[in-house]
Amino acid sequence: MARYDGRSRNKQAAFQSGALALVSIAITLFGLAVSANAEEAPCWMETLVTPGNLGQIGIARNIHTGGTPPKALSEMRAISGLCNTLAMACDDDFLKKTRDEKLLAGRPLFFDSFIRNGQIYAYAAFSPVDTKQCKASACRIDDCDPAWLCSGAVESKPALLGISYRSMSTYRQTLNAMENALLQAEYMFGVDVEASSELNQGRIGEQNYLIYHQEGNVDTGAREVLPFHIAHQCESGDTLYQQVVLDLSLEEKIRLDNGDLGWVNNPKHLGLDGAVGIIDKRAASGLVSDQVKLAIKQAAIQLAFEKSTDVTEDNLVVTSDAAGLVHITKINQQTNNSLKARVMRIRFDRPEGAALRAMAWLVIIP
Repeated sequence: MARYDGRSRNKQAAFQSGALALVSIAITLFGLAVSANAEEAPCWMETLVTPGNLGQIGIARNIHTGGTPPKALSEMRAISGLCNTLAMACDDDFLKKTRDEKLLAGRPLFFDSFIRNGQIYAYAAFSPVDTKQCKASACRIDDCDPAWLCSGAVESKPALLGISYRSMSTYRQTLNAMENALLQAEYMFGVDVEASSELNQGRIGEQNYLIYHQEGNVDTGAREVLPFHIAHQCESGDTLYQQVVLDLSLEEKIRLDNGDLGWVNNPKHLGLDGAVGIIDKRAASGLVSDQVKLAIKQAAIQLAFEKSTDVTEDNLVVTSDAAGLVHITKINQQTNNSLKARVMRIRFDRPEGAALRAMAWLVIIP
């Protein structure tokens, strides 16, 4: 009997070991399935606006440490995005009331949510939400993939590119991208440009030299209150890209295809009065968003110089027995102008062996 009991215990131990192994395999396979499914998310995560629906996203950390629960907070922030589409200022009390009533400006609200990486994403929309799942886009700005990354308009409405590197929170990153896009809109309503440049060129004997220096300031003034919405967004590494559309209809005198790059070498392309700013080095901050700001500023300064410029020139000729003739020319340019312009296109490329280059085409609004 004792021998039989020993065998029984051994069989039972072997069975339990096998069962544990099967459980372990099942858990591992389950984990792989979750990982594979994690590549997909609701389509509204990247495409916030469709022909049949207007929605916006709110984000909150999925941890409740008191106060408003994460799901409610994310939904309130999504409603705040819808308030932007109506150019409404919505405080927390209004957002709470609107969420409870599921009604904004007399229109019913519909919600969906998604959890990823410890964040809860809420989608608030004016029509029932399509919960279809989509794979994340490539999000490559130098390849214009997806195409909206290089589009300057959506159905005659200005489209601006918002960019933000990771921030203290995912929610803050989305706000930074949005703010960077809206800064570009300020050029449409008037900016003051004050700039100067200095060109020193000369010849000493048989040697020529040229030194050029430019500096300037662009004052965008007070922030305009504009109706807008985020139409698309995607992520590449730690960088978020957004397409922010201004709900303003502009008269389009020309139609510019995304693949039309004639403006890169000809700022007056298609008869438009434009200038191109090109920044082919990383900004001091290392941020792509700052690289874009510098490119737009550079274009604005060029347009201001073209509008009106005060020029002074000094020449100096010195004869020296040692070095022969020394000829120095110093040309100063100064401008102080106001202008209204639209960021028509922002484009990126990466020449072989070089850093990412940002190009911005700024066009005068007649």
